[in-house]
Amino acid sequence: MEMFGFGETSDPPWEYFDEPEPRAPGRRVLSPVGRLPDAPARNRPGSEGKSRPSIFDALPRLADLVGDSAADHENTGTLIERLWQATDDFEPIDSWTPKSEYADRLSEKPVLRWLAGVALTIVAILLVVWLVASVGGSDAPPAAAQAATAVSTAETSAASVRDAIDVLVEPNSSGVELNEAAIALSQFDTAARQVASAANLLADQHERVDVASTLLIRASDEGTAIERRLGAALTYRLVFERAFILPDLPDSADITRAADISFELSAMVADTQRALDQLPFEALLEDHRRLAAQALADIEVLSGMYVEALREGQTGTAARHSNTIVDLADETRIVLAATLPEVGNEISEQVGQFEAALDEAVTALARLE
Repeated sequence: MEMFGFGETSDPPWEYFDEPEPRAPGRRVLSPVGRLPDAPARNRPGSEGKSRPSIFDALPRLADLVGDSAADHENTGTLIERLWQATDDFEPIDSWTPKSEYADRLSEKPVLRWLAGVALTIVAILLVVWLVASVGGSDAPPAAAQAATAVSTAETSAASVRDAIDVLVEPNSSGVELNEAAIALSQFDTAARQVASAANLLADQHERVDVASTLLIRASDEGTAIERRLGAALTYRLVFERAFILPDLPDSADITRAADISFELSAMVADTQRALDQLPFEALLEDHRRLAAQALADIEVLSGMYVEALREGQTGTAARHSNTIVDLADETRIVLAATLPEVGNEISEQVGQFEAALDEAVTALARLE
């Protein structure tokens, strides 16, 4: 062992010091080490014969910086300084940027997208301006054509309203006929609203269509009034059909039958009261409403007297009371049948005014063409 420079000692050879040189305070001395063996090269499959350049290939290895003997060893500070100087020829990694045409294209894409968005916005604004100019700058024909169509539809509906009036004033009209008249009236209301829409379009388009739009608005107002009044009359007629539906009123009956008749009369009074409460307002029918309310009050009193006569077997008294009850109920229907024609006549006059306004509007619209 002495021939290799190692004495007999229990210390391991890598901790052997020849004669340590004096050192300044705070500085450490590098321990001598043997030359490190070269690491075997490891290549990926298929990369034999190829080498990959690396920044570390240009750096000095630790074995190259230290000698084989302790005399060639330098202190740690000198070693670090030499390692630092060995990296001066390399650019920092932060300064590296890709150099390719693809990078240039990627950098230009945000600008292209922004330019495309601006171009589309300008095109949309120009399109809206063109549409507004083409609609607002044109004369009345589009609105006039729409108004003419609305007027034609309203004139057809006015004829169906006259038919509904006939059904209203006919005493023998069935419930089905009254419902069909209500449907026709609903269609007339839709036509009148379309006339109002056409009038508003004309008024917004040009000042010179004020005459036509005024006539159309007047016709639409007439149509609305007709719908409300005729609708109320039809509803009145339909609701009143449920009032004063009397049961069979015999002149005599046993105790059990008398009790059943009492119950049926009480139910009739309740149903009639509900019907009267649901009657809509119509000025010409207010007298009939009051008549029906008084008749119901009288029938309620007479019903009790009639049932009492049946229980006591007073046939003549029961017959007299039953006849009075029937007469009161019939009178309400007779008065209603006599009043409805008056309502129908006034509504017919309104329909004539509506048709006259439509005719004047058609003449005014013809001047716009």
